[in-house]
Amino acid sequence: MLSSTDPVRIAYTIPILCVLEECAEGCVLAGNGADELFGGYAKYSDAENPGQMMATDLEKMQQEANLLTAHAAALGRRIGFPFATKEVISFARLTPLEQKVKGSGRKLILREAARLMGLPSYDRPKKAAQYSSGILKEMKRISRKEHLGLSEWITGMTRER
Repeated sequence: MLSSTDPVRIAYTIPILCVLEECAEGCVLAGNGADELFGGYAKYSDAENPGQMMATDLEKMQQEANLLTAHAAALGRRIGFPFATKEVISFARLTPLEQKVKGSGRKLILREAARLMGLPSYDRPKKAAQYSSGILKEMKRISRKEHLGLSEWITGMTRER
């Protein structure tokens, strides 16, 4: 399932895999695509061509979504990606960049939609799964314990499989 050796990508995927494997529900919804479509990553603020960068990142996300979909099916579950529907992608592509990213503000249009819906979390800072779950921190701790750099540790782990 985890075909990447990118530590952040692996650390992001592990919580999703855990939810798929442990949940009682037959369908899980994931937020994949929101950052890529609506300017959620800080790197877009400084990019020379943020639109192209977002498109490239969206392609990678869709490939990962396909792998997650297959994994979910193997577990007898479904995973949905509401931000990656044709309608949302089309809407996002028609939305001007200034409505997505401005200065340090990101995913502005999604935050405004959440505010209009009365969701109290619309202005709260967001923290990615790989950081809020502690997975990346734990991966770093284990690699240090084994006296390896994180990338070196991951490469060794992927060879062992």
